[in-house]
This record gives sequence, C-alpha cells and structure tokens, in this order.
Amino acid sequence: MHTPRAQAAPPWLRLLGVALTLPLVLTALLLAPAYADDSAPQEAADITATGRYYPGGEGCSGENDADGCLTWGLHVPSAAVAGKDVTLTIEADSEPGKWAWTCPGEDHVAGTAAYFTSRYTDAPIERLASSDLRFFAKLYYTWHGDSVGEVKAVTCTPGHLSLTYQVDFQGWAAGSYLDLTMGATALAPGAGARDYSFTPTVTVSDGTSRTPVATVQKPAADTAHATVTIGAGTQDDTAKDAGHFTATVRNDSTSPMSDFTVTTSRTRGPASVTSLSCDLSAYGGEVVTAVGPAPSLTVSSGKASVPGGKEVTCQVDLSGVVGRNAVTTGVTTGGQTFTGEYTDNRAVTQVAVTGEPSTTEVHDPDVFFSSPYVRVDYTVTFTNQTDADGRTSGIVLRPRTPAGFQLSYVSPTSGPWWFRDDYLPGTDGSVRMNTAAELIAGSSMSFKFSAYYKVDSAAMTKEAWDAAGTCVTGDTSKGLSAEIDVETNGSGVDATTYPTCTAVTQPKG
Repeated sequence: MHTPRAQAAPPWLRLLGVALTLPLVLTALLLAPAYADDSAPQEAADITATGRYYPGGEGCSGENDADGCLTWGLHVPSAAVAGKDVTLTIEADSEPGKWAWTCPGEDHVAGTAAYFTSRYTDAPIERLASSDLRFFAKLYYTWHGDSVGEVKAVTCTPGHLSLTYQVDFQGWAAGSYLDLTMGATALAPGAGARDYSFTPTVTVSDGTSRTPVATVQKPAADTAHATVTIGAGTQDDTAKDAGHFTATVRNDSTSPMSDFTVTTSRTRGPASVTSLSCDLSAYGGEVVTAVGPAPSLTVSSGKASVPGGKEVTCQVDLSGVVGRNAVTTGVTTGGQTFTGEYTDNRAVTQVAVTGEPSTTEVHDPDVFFSSPYVRVDYTVTFTNQTDADGRTSGIVLRPRTPAGFQLSYVSPTSGPWWFRDDYLPGTDGSVRMNTAAELIAGSSMSFKFSAYYKVDSAAMTKEAWDAAGTCVTGDTSKGLSAEIDVETNGSGVDATTYPTCTAVTQPKG
C-alpha cells in the first residue's frame, strides 16, 4: 500500500478516486437511530464494537429471518495502533437462535469498510475511501490505485466470521480511523423487544488482542419509533446560496404516531432554514408550515395520526448555503427523537486571468519557428474562498487575431497540468485545455501556459502594425486579442469569459 503524508500537499496529488465519487455539493445521509452506539467516539483510544438494529426495515419485526435489520461494527482509531500500518484479525461467532452472519459468498461478508482522515492541514476528519468486505477489496483513494486498506482474507459462514484486514495509518492525520460495518441476519426477530450481542476477538499484528463487546436492543413493534430519510438536494438557479431537500418521516411502529413534532435545525455552517412544510392532510391533519429564516424551525402534528408503516413528507428550503453546511431534520414522538442529516457543501471559487506581457516584440525565426512569431504568457488562477472543497474547471483559449497573426499552439508551463504536451487549435481555431483538478478549501491553484502566434510579415501593412500595436478594451481588431473561457463545473466555478490583449510592436528595420 502507498503511504502518503498528511500535509498541505499539492491538491492534484490528492485527487479522490473511486471511493469519493459522491458530489462535493449535495450529499444526503440516512441515519437509522436504533443502535447500541450511534458511532464509536472518535476520541476513543481503543478498538470498540458497535451495533445497530433497524426496526423499520422489511421483516425486521416479523416471524421470518430478515437481512438488513442488524449490523455490527468495529471502530479502529489510529491511536489504538500507534498510527501504524497494521493487520487486524477478527474472529467472531454469531449468536445461535438470534442472529447469523450474512454471507454473500464464502469469501465475502455483507457490509463495508470506510476510512476517515483529514487530508490536509486544518481540514475536518472526513471519509476518504470505502469498499465492500469481499476478499481483496481495497480502500482506493486516488485514480492511480493508491489504497489505505484491504481485505487480506475472509471466511464467512452463518455461524462464524474470520476476517483479516490490513489498514495503514502511518503518515495520516492523528485523528484518522477505520470503521468496519458487517451485516447480520436477524433470526425470526418477532414483534417483541429483543437483545442481541456481539463479542469479537481482535488480534493486531503488533501482538496485542482485544475482546470488545456490543449489545443492541430491538424495540417492540408497538414501541414509538420512526426513520427519517433525507432525499437528494437541489439548488435554486436564481439564488446561488439557496437549497432545498425533502425529508420523509416513516412511522416504524405498529402503533399510530400522534402528538409529534418535526424540527429542522442547522448544525454546521452559515445556512439558515427559510421554511419547513409537512403535509399531514392524509392523516387527519393539514399542511403545516413554519417560516424563517432561522437556525431552526419546528412544526407540530396537530390532529394528525399517522398509522404504522405510513410516511409523512416534509419540504425544507434553505438560504445562505456557502461552504460546509449540515442540517438535521428530526421527529420527536413518544419521548424520543429520530433524525436524519442533510449535508450541502458548496465551494465559491474566484477566477483571475492575466495575459503577459502587455506589450511584446516579434521574435525572429529560430529552431522551433521557421517564421517570425510572438509569445504571450497566460495565467488562470482559481481561488477557493470557502471551507468546502471544490474543483477547478476546464478553460478554452479563443484567439481573436488580426490579419497576419495565426495561433500555432499552446504549451503548458507551470501548474498541476494533467497533460504537459502541446495543445493544437481545433477546427474553430480555439484551444481547449484540461485543467480540472481538486481545489481544497481555502486554497489557490494557477495554470500557466504560453501561446505561440505565427506572424506573416508579408501580410502586415503599416495600418495592420498600427492596429496590432494598440489595445482598446472591447475592440478585438486592436492588438493581439484573445478570450479565455472558464467553464462552469457545478462545484463553485461559474462560466465566464475573460478578454485579454497584448500590444505587438512592429520590428525595426
């Protein structure tokens, strides 16, 4: 496995791979609230076990065996293994008569591995990579195949799981951690409350061994319980900082849900909740709405009574969505609150374009050019002004050359170019360049390139030289003009055209 260092490295060396294909701007998460621990505490210095039971799933309170109801987890913080590259050997029996391991294959246990770290100085701890738990599955985090973990061996039977996992914490941020989530089958869970236990033995390659314990309770089918599912978010084209998402509240209990409240609250970032509206008209209520903007809005159920297994749909509008934002929607019923979280991370990127020098002379023919030529250096700088990661975008050089000048090629000179080969003009005379790269929060990135223009001296009259020697804003017939189009990318960069002009002086003699 490749071992990078946690530092403010050039962002193009940290491009996310297969594991980070989810969008940087609109991400929705489903949080299921029936569990032993919501997530293992990130500050814990040892390996811990966790468990979750999802009573709202199909068959999760039924008489038949049910998959997808019960999961077990292992939380492995970097501090527990002294920040090293280690191998974990996990041996765990199931609980006869209560639950069994879910095995899609003999060398595959249902579930996922996820690696969390801070990818650069002062960045938050976030998911870097994830994969399933079949043999040889790896935690890839770049397009080049670099990984931070892999399944070295796995043997899965309903009664026993043996999993060997290699994870690399060496050189990564101190707060990094690995989460293993393993799927189990609930055996005839039934309608009543039921306890489940998980007691794995974890042996580390440093010679140490742990036996963490997790227990989780399945609530009785008639106990108050709900699941909040957050739908995909959308952006408002007319207001760049506005957003919208749908929250669906499902009554998981067999008992009706009444006298409940729904609350949407900002938990991170500058976003405000501008409105919260829930349609209860199908259940003896009405459409209830709260209007902001405010950090939090709440609506009450009134006379509505939601039968077991039924859903309520709520619409949430946001404003001020800039940078990293998290908004939680929760339903409070029967003295308990069940939540789902919506994250909306939006970079805002400023672009600056320069062409240098402002005035240049014609160069004599040389080993590269058989005719006189002019070189103009262009710089396109992207600056991320937020705490959310973004991306740069592609650029297009569109020459507006007067008679006697012709763009020959463009050559990258400095910056994180994917390709440093020369770019040739297309059929329309423009040059499209691949300058898309990750732009981490609060950073800047510059792409510099030189454009070489061939000069046909025989076609240049005194009037043509006079026009070439003067730049006039908005007049592309003056000077050596070019437009640089910066393409939109849906990640903080707006489509904009930047005019440039370089005055060309007539050669003496």
